Amino acid sequence: MKLIIEVKFLRQADKVTKIIDEVGSDASLYLTAGTDYAGIVAFVWDDSRRTEEHPLLRDGLRQIRGVLDAVIVSRPGRMS
Repeated sequence: MKLIIEVKFLRQADKVTKIIDEVGSDASLYLTAGTDYAGIVAFVWDDSRRTEEHPLLRDGLRQIRGVLDAVIVSRPGRMS
C-alpha cells in the first residue's frame, strides 16, 4: 500500500503544535527521494480531550507535505 500510519499520543501537558512538529519531522525523514512511500495518515489519540483544538491540529497536520489525512480521537469522558 506504500502508506505510513503515524500514531501519536497527545498528553495533557503537550501542546498541539508539538504533535504537528513531530509529524512534520517524521514526514521529512520518511518521504525522502528514493523511498516508495506514497504518503502518511496521522492518527492522534487525544488523552486530554481538547476537542476545541482539534481543527487546529487537523489543519496543521494536513498542511504538511505528504500527509494525506489526519484522524483525531478523544479519550472518552468516563475513561480515566
